[in-house]
Amino acid sequence: MAIDLKTNAAGKGNPDAPELVRMAIAAGSDSEASIGFLKRAIALDDAMAEPHYLLGAEYAGKGLYDLAVSEMEAALARKPELAVARFQLGLLFLTLARVQDAASTWGLLDVLQPDHPLYLFKTGLIHMIREDFDQAASFLREGIARNTDNPALNRDMQLVIDRMALARAQAAGAADPGADARHVLVSSYSKH
Repeated sequence: MAIDLKTNAAGKGNPDAPELVRMAIAAGSDSEASIGFLKRAIALDDAMAEPHYLLGAEYAGKGLYDLAVSEMEAALARKPELAVARFQLGLLFLTLARVQDAASTWGLLDVLQPDHPLYLFKTGLIHMIREDFDQAASFLREGIARNTDNPALNRDMQLVIDRMALARAQAAGAADPGADARHVLVSSYSKH
């Protein structure tokens, strides 16, 4: 898809920050183009949270976790109520084995309704951290059932459930059964 960088939706001048965000999303799997659009959006309007969040997601997908954390934190500094960024930042912390940071980041999701998918997902992952795998799987499954907005996140949470089941099946030989479930978090970023 060709994207015209010289005109905005009104047909005037260069695109503004919201249009650059839309362009980044439209770039799909072209990560380099998305990153370029998002950096331009941030340069135009650093107060917007969404470009920082999306840039963090792009960096996470490339395995650049420190940059991803920095951008997710920047998004939340600008818009603390951006629940998806808060959830993803917690996932990044969990991926980096920063369990306490993940738990404290997710703690602020307690303002969500108990049937909200992100609340259910974070609760399930906290149970996973505690190695309460039955409860973890139960919360994750309920979150998947309630999440109609983000199929990719559902796939990632199903992978966590599958890895927990595998870890339990191999528990006799595994020193840290939770390691397999945490590993899938790294894997899920590498495919987006």
